[in-house]
Amino acid sequence: MRASNALEHAVTHNEEAQNLSTQSNQQFPMEQVAQLHRRLAEEWEILVKRVRDIPGFQDLFQPKKFTQLCSAAHRGPVVVVNVHKRRCDALVVMAGLNEVMHIPLERLSYEKARHLHQSLNQLLSAGGICDSPTQGVGFPHILSELWTCVAKPVLDSLAFPASLKADPPRIWWCLTGPLGFLPIHAAGLYNQSAVGFNVSDYVISSYTLTLSLLIDAVEYHKKHRNFRGLLAVSQLNTPGQSPLPNTTTEVTRIQRQARGLSVRVLEGPAASVESVMQGMGTCSWVHFACHGIQDTITPTKSALYFHDGCLELSTVISKSFSNADFAFLSACHTARGDDTLSEEAVHLAAGLMLAGYRSVIGTMWSIVDADAPVIANHVYSNLFDDTEPDSAKAALAMHRAVKLLRQQRGDYSFMSWVPWIHMGI
Repeated sequence: MRASNALEHAVTHNEEAQNLSTQSNQQFPMEQVAQLHRRLAEEWEILVKRVRDIPGFQDLFQPKKFTQLCSAAHRGPVVVVNVHKRRCDALVVMAGLNEVMHIPLERLSYEKARHLHQSLNQLLSAGGICDSPTQGVGFPHILSELWTCVAKPVLDSLAFPASLKADPPRIWWCLTGPLGFLPIHAAGLYNQSAVGFNVSDYVISSYTLTLSLLIDAVEYHKKHRNFRGLLAVSQLNTPGQSPLPNTTTEVTRIQRQARGLSVRVLEGPAASVESVMQGMGTCSWVHFACHGIQDTITPTKSALYFHDGCLELSTVISKSFSNADFAFLSACHTARGDDTLSEEAVHLAAGLMLAGYRSVIGTMWSIVDADAPVIANHVYSNLFDDTEPDSAKAALAMHRAVKLLRQQRGDYSFMSWVPWIHMGI
């Protein structure tokens, strides 16, 4: 730490010396500063080498080997979609393959992805009024473009068969650029009634920010599978926010599904920022039924709103919750990234993954309040079905819950069922 701080200080001092020398025409001992920098860099390299000689630390600060990256695909392929102004490609990591599978996405371009992102934003601003199959650049158009340009080429290359099985195979999407804001999990042709024209007919979709996060989540889950209680936070009337009348119903249904398992409920004034943070430190699972918002000016100020204030993304990321395992964000904008940081996917669901939660359910935009209890009830009925709750079943539980919501609301109720996503294992 001393060497690292000294090296950083030397770099800063060097830049300041150069600036002052230029402004005042005075000569500073630049050679002396450069020599100090070289000595510190050498000391740093020696210290890193010593640490790498310790068993278990041989790969410190090294890029992961391909064999390590393959462990991310232990439960299913991971599809990294690279969107660049020159070309677009899908790079697939699969268990059992000794190299990355390359799938050219010839019908996708950076401009097309950007245009689809802009169209989605306009659609959401209008409240999803273009859900009709007869209208222009609405949800059907966006989802069909994602199907034709991205999802179908990938699924064809992976040779996944269309199926009505209740437990289809899994796939992870790692999206870059403007594609990172688009619901690839819902890609499809919704004017076709036959099976085989949308992603959910083939696979259970999850998202990951990076392969490293997925690898860490898999390794952690192997060693820590004990359920340590669920913290359920409900905010019916948050000061300064509109009422959420169905949050009470949502939490009541969760308690009913728990069948005697430990559920700690914080409602109304009891749901303070401090009490929520304390509960997150002791419970391994957390459920938020409250308002959430994406701050597009300062994304790390995106927050969940509680009775006495808000819990910002910056605070969540700075914490390390030792028991963290599963989080359910039944709130507005919890997984909607910031378009000024399109390569960094800054949003609340991602923040919880960075804080240590291995499996996260979130929403890409504002949800219909009446839909949340339907999704939550079905998700937890699956998660609490076994003697020992297992967060690794969250993606399957979400897949089934969204299928149910689609049946109840109809395929063209895109604003209702498309926003629900799963991240992590």
